[in-house]
Amino acid sequence: MDGVIVKHILLTKQNCQKCDWLKSQIPQNDGVDFMDPETPEGMALLAFHEKFDTKTLFPLLITVDGRVVEGALPAKRTLREAGVKLERQTQTQTL
Repeated sequence: MDGVIVKHILLTKQNCQKCDWLKSQIPQNDGVDFMDPETPEGMALLAFHEKFDTKTLFPLLITVDGRVVEGALPAKRTLREAGVKLERQTQTQTL
């Protein structure tokens, strides 16, 4: 796979506090692509991973190895374990 850059995909909804919080922790161009689940591409990913229902928790992370992780804190932990450098939070927020 020469020349192919594989990234994690983070699906985030608009007006989602936890989604915005997690996005603020991830520096740009650090191995994570952001996607809106309401776009055709986002809907296709949700359907493919069988997460196209109302019980799905956002943000939703799809890792480079195909794992699906729901929720802000589990997604943050998974990204950190995968070596993504996350920014420190400047103020404490309740999730």
